[in-house]
Amino acid sequence: MPLLGPTPRRMTPDEAKSAIDALRSRGAVLPCPRCGNTQFTLLDQIFSQPVVNELATTLAAAFVSRGPTIPSVVTACTRCGFLSHHALGVLGLIASLTGEADLAMPRPIESQRKESAQSAGKLPSSEGFGGTKG
Repeated sequence: MPLLGPTPRRMTPDEAKSAIDALRSRGAVLPCPRCGNTQFTLLDQIFSQPVVNELATTLAAAFVSRGPTIPSVVTACTRCGFLSHHALGVLGLIASLTGEADLAMPRPIESQRKESAQSAGKLPSSEGFGGTKG
């Protein structure tokens, strides 16, 4: 099956080392959550997850979306293939891997819900979000 769009750029060995170092420095060294394996490989391309604003958006629409995305690096478990996406912005790698210096970080969904509720005049309960009951 041919790829849609331009051929993805592969990370250089130095870029891959920077990504691995960033993951390690943030404690991303736990075993695979699916099979317990401790060996992972870093996929050598940058991934970009589309941000879908409506649940009704179809899968096909997500593939042709020109909207915002979250660039990430991906690790794969060498035993079961579990993929783990890691946002470049959180890792501090946006500028070094994408060449973009001023990309905005997406806001956490809880912040978006609070802002929406505040504009409607009420706050949602924080139960289920790891916070204290409101």
